[in-house]
Order: sequence, then structure tokens, then C-alpha cells
Amino acid sequence: LLSAKSLSQGKFPGFSRPQLRHLYLLGGLMMGVIALRQWLARYQLLSSPSGVVYGAGYTDVHVELPLNTILAILAAIISVWLLLKVAMGWGKEPLAKSRRLSMLPRLPFSPLPFAVYLFILLGGLLGAPTIQRIVVEPNELARETPYIDDSIAYTRAAFKLDAIQSATFDASGQLSAADLQQHRLTFDNIRLWDTRPLLQTNRQLQQIRLYYKFLDANIDRYSILSQNERSPEEAGGRGNAYNPLPLVEEAVKRQVLIAARELDYSAVPEQAKTWVNEHLIYTHGYGFTMSPVNQVDQGGLPYYFVKNIGTAEAEGELQTSSSLIRNSIPLSNPRIYFGELTDTYIMTDTKVKELDYPRGEDNAYNTYEGRGGIPLGSWGRRLLFAQYLKDWQMLFTQNFTPDTQVLIRRNINHRLREIAPFLQYDRDPYLVAAEIEPPIPGKQVSSLYWIMDAYTSSDRYPYSDPGNWPFNYIRNSVKITIDAYNGDVNFYVIDQDDPIIQTWTQIFPELFKPFEAMPPALKAHIRYPRDMFGAQSERLLTYHMTNPQVFYNREDLWRIPQEIYGEKEQPVEPYYLLMSVDNPSQEFILVHVYTPVSRNNLIAGLFARSDAENYGKMLLYTLPKQRLIYGPEQIEALINQDPAISEQLSLWNQQGSRVIQGNLLVIPFFKEQSLLYVEPLYLEAEHNSLPTLARVTVVYDNQIVMAKTLNEALQTIFARQQ
Repeated sequence: LLSAKSLSQGKFPGFSRPQLRHLYLLGGLMMGVIALRQWLARYQLLSSPSGVVYGAGYTDVHVELPLNTILAILAAIISVWLLLKVAMGWGKEPLAKSRRLSMLPRLPFSPLPFAVYLFILLGGLLGAPTIQRIVVEPNELARETPYIDDSIAYTRAAFKLDAIQSATFDASGQLSAADLQQHRLTFDNIRLWDTRPLLQTNRQLQQIRLYYKFLDANIDRYSILSQNERSPEEAGGRGNAYNPLPLVEEAVKRQVLIAARELDYSAVPEQAKTWVNEHLIYTHGYGFTMSPVNQVDQGGLPYYFVKNIGTAEAEGELQTSSSLIRNSIPLSNPRIYFGELTDTYIMTDTKVKELDYPRGEDNAYNTYEGRGGIPLGSWGRRLLFAQYLKDWQMLFTQNFTPDTQVLIRRNINHRLREIAPFLQYDRDPYLVAAEIEPPIPGKQVSSLYWIMDAYTSSDRYPYSDPGNWPFNYIRNSVKITIDAYNGDVNFYVIDQDDPIIQTWTQIFPELFKPFEAMPPALKAHIRYPRDMFGAQSERLLTYHMTNPQVFYNREDLWRIPQEIYGEKEQPVEPYYLLMSVDNPSQEFILVHVYTPVSRNNLIAGLFARSDAENYGKMLLYTLPKQRLIYGPEQIEALINQDPAISEQLSLWNQQGSRVIQGNLLVIPFFKEQSLLYVEPLYLEAEHNSLPTLARVTVVYDNQIVMAKTLNEALQTIFARQQ
């Protein structure tokens, strides 16, 4: 050191040449990093949350952008200058210890560049708010209009709102009694059973044993065989009591609620939670329940197409309501080894038989015959998995055979995230009963599959406003199927135009398959996902406004209406309907309705189509603003203040019971330009709840009718019109 002990004497003679070179090197590198940071900050302006819109505004473009550019260039010049001083002094003989800094060659070192940099930086920090306050805010609409246009366009593109087709729904048409028959399939599929009361009933009546659990129930549609009379023209004449018209079988789409009966090992009594039970015996769930959404059994309980375990014909088969249902729904192998509750790893094909299903006072047992396991034949593999699973009992058990297999990662949510952690997954996988594989000699094939939606997303899409979402770009790019018996996972790309999934497909070409490769039996059950729809629906509340001035004034903001469910108020959730849209055939569509921010009248409805030929097509129907069209809150107010209904509800809400008001459904009839409102009412005890469907309330054209069934309510309403 040149300083020696002079610092203690209050002197600082300077740095040595190596020290100075080291400081120049550090300073040059630091300024290089600052230059890069300032250069990249230019692009971050595209995601700026400040200003009247998300993304770069007037001040960002005219002040922040040039400021960051100048600072980046100046920092780069300073970096190069400092690094050149290092290079020019490199390799020279070090100066004598007595030489001072002043004796160095006067290769210009001046604080001026640093002072200029700091001056520009401080000027920008003070200048940007000043420009915003003095120049922009007094003329904000004029100044910001181009950037409002950009924010609207890019947000709509990022959330795929620009693909929505808009139309007007007049809601002034009239339904007639004749329309009841014309729209019979629509009325037969109006959802009267919500998932919550159905699950409560399932858990009381269909769980059968403590270790079974219905985690969720999902809406889907199936083609169900039914027997109908042929028309007189088809039969060649009219039927009579002695010569009835012949019956024909035809497949009719029915909207159903399907719930998987999974095995929940956490519900096994503590005394029975042994290693053998956990990993060798309690291995799988069994079957499912399927209920039509509009039918009620005796006592107001759900009617089941599929229920129980074991029939009069054969043990282990799921009970069906008729032979037509048995011929419509695949039931050959309803075992669930891979699901949402299968959190344990298991060993199969051991000396211990697996619990298959309860059979009276006894149990039926089974051995896994699928292809989902990893063989544990050698001691080396047993040792490897014992270490991996931290389960050393695998080494000492005497129950393994040469054919024993281990099944791991059986929870489908964990399984998918291990395979493709770069995708975002929907919160609601759903079960599908389908037959897609030919029989394999010596192997069982599944009749149950899970379908899950996956998304590609980003938070770096220019000018796209994320709102409260963690992303500002999203696509439903992938449909995933998981074999509930074998665990096979297939990723099908349904959005070929998404650049993110295109990139991942190039990285993992064997992982992703084209959507056309999905088996038709599963393709018939794809549906537009509610998570994706929810994000689009929320963004549409603001970004349906495409005029910059209207957007700036926020004069046409929408909101999601509230409804009363039970005794609590909650936002109206998207719901599925099975109905005709622009052709006579029934389509599975997802619906959400909106009201203006300041009022409760209905203003619009968003519809997403799910059938394969129309999958992903979205329609936005706006209603007239000059005429009052009741929204969900107004309809519920009318229902609750109706004297007859109010009296009945008060009577039921006594003596240990309570009424649950179900989801209010707004049902449009596009051809007739008319709206119908339907709300189910459930009755449940305060203890040991077993909800029953007590009444159905229908509102149409200022008429309110509460009846025991939907058909009764509809007939009462339309009889008054005649």
C-alpha cells in the first residue's frame, strides 16, 4: 500500500497502480450492468402499471423512453472508458512505491461523465411527474388516446377477447306452450341439482364405507339411449290400444353430474393404519355415481343413472337404472388407481390381495392387472425404491413376489406437475366414462379417464392489463387425459396458434400430440374450462368497451351479479347448459351473465361453446339498455317477496330444518329472443343433512310460480297464457 501507516496520521497518499486498475475494472463492469439495466428498462415500460392505462403512456413514451435510452448509452460510454483505462495500463511495470496518483499518465479521468449521468437521472425523476402533471393531465384524453387504443387491443388479444362474436339479444320475444315441446331437450336438461347438495347426498347414501369419498361432482353430457314412439308418418299409420306405435331406441344427449368414488386412506380408522393396509390392501377407489341434472327420485332425493356397487345380475358391477343406461355408459372396469385422492404409493401383485369393494358383511378382493406399475423383481430395485421413498420396510417384507410392482405419483395433480411443470393446470379435473382401447389379452383396460385442461401463460405481454390475475396472457393450449386404471397420460395440443405451446412442442416433440389424435370417445366430453372462462369473463367487464373515450370515462362498466345461495350472498358463477344456439342440435355451452356497475338489470351474457366442431367459439349477447330486463338480484328479490313463496319459506325454516336457495339460472332462447329464470329450492335438516329438492321456482314474463317439479311450474305458467 502507498498509504503505509499514514492514515493514522490523517494522510492519504493515494492508490497503487494495481489497486487503481482493480477499481477501474469494478467500476467499468458496474456501469456496464447499469447500462444493460437501463436498456432493458425501456421494454419494461410496456408493462408499466402507472398512468391511465396498463403499459406505456404518453409520459412513458415521451420522457421515460428517451431518458432510459440516453442513460443506457451514457452508462455504456463510461463503462467502455473505464475498461479502456484498465487495458491501457495492463502489463506495464508498477510504479515505485513513492509515486503518487498524481504521477500517473493523465489519461483523462474526470468526474464529469458521472455528474452528467446523475444530473440526467435526477432530471428524469423530477421531470416525468412534472410532465405528467403539467402537460398530460390537463389534456389526458387527447394525449393518452393512442395508448388507450393499444391497451384495449392488446388486452383483448392476450385474453382472446377479440375472438368473441358480438350480437344483440332483444329479449322481447314470447315463448308459447308449443315451444315447450320444440325445446323439450333444453327443458329436460335444465340443471336443478347443484353440486353441493348432490355431494352431501352422495356422502350420506353412496360412500358405502368410511374409506370412500366423493371429493367433487362435475357437469358433463352423455348420449343416453332412450325408447321413444315412432311418429305416425314413420310407422305408416296411427297407433291405438290394440296396435301401439313401435318403440325405437335413439341416443339423446343428457346433462349429468358425475362423481368419482375414490379411496381416501386418511379416513381409515387409526387402528387400521398399518403399513400393509396403506401400501398393499387399500389401493384403489371403485366406480362413480351419475345423476341427471333435472330428475328427482322419491322423497326429493337425486335420481341415479349409476349408483352403488353390486347388482342383482353380478357382484362388483355398478348398479344402473335400466338396461338402456347399462348399454350407454361404459362400466367394464371402474377401478380408480389414479385420482385426486390417491396420495399413497402402493405395491401390487403381492401375496396380499387388494381390497376391491365391499360385499355385504365381507369384502371382495382383487389383484391389479394394469400396466401402470414399475417392477420390483430385483433386490437392487427394492433397495433403490426403499431409499427413494424412505420406506425401509420394503426390504424386509415377506409379501413381495417376483411380479410385484410399485405404483407411485398416483395423484393426478402431482403426476402432471412432475411431467410438465412448465404448464399451468386447471383446478377442476373431471371423470369420464368411456371405452377407447381394444381388449388386451391378459390385461385389463380402463373404462374411466380423467380429463384436465392446461394453460400456457405469461406476464410479459405488452400493454395487456392483468387486473388481479398473475398473468396477462393465457391460452387453453392443451387437453390432458389420464387413464384412471393404468395412469397413462396424454397431452393433446388444442390451440396450435399459441406461440408458447409451439415452442414447448419443439422442445418436447414426443410429449405433445395433435388434438386430432384424441380418441373420439374422449373428444366427445371436452368442455370449455371454467378457470379460463373466469379470467376472460372478468377482463370482459372492462374490456368490452372498445371506444377509447367510453373506456376512459368508464361509462359502461359491467359487474358480475350477486345471488343468494343458502343464506349467503355470492357472485353468480359460470354454469353449463345443454341447449341449441344457432342450429337445432343441442350444444354444451358455458354461460355467465352481467349487470351494469350501478344497476341490477341484466345487460349481457357470455357463452362459450364446448362441442368439438365449435370448441372455443365465444358469443357475447348484449341486451337493450333502454328497457328493463331483470337481473339475478332483481329476480331473487321478486321470488323472496312473493307472499305465497315467502310464507312457505318461513314455514320450512322452522323446527330444525332450513331452505337452501340454489343457483339461479338465466336461460336464453335465442330463436325466440326470450329469457326464462329457474331456481331450485332444497330442504335440509340442521343436523345430519340430507338435502332434498323441495320445489322449483320459475320466473317468466313477470309471472312467478313455485311447484314441486319443473314441468308443473312450466305448465302452470304457459297455461295462463292460453
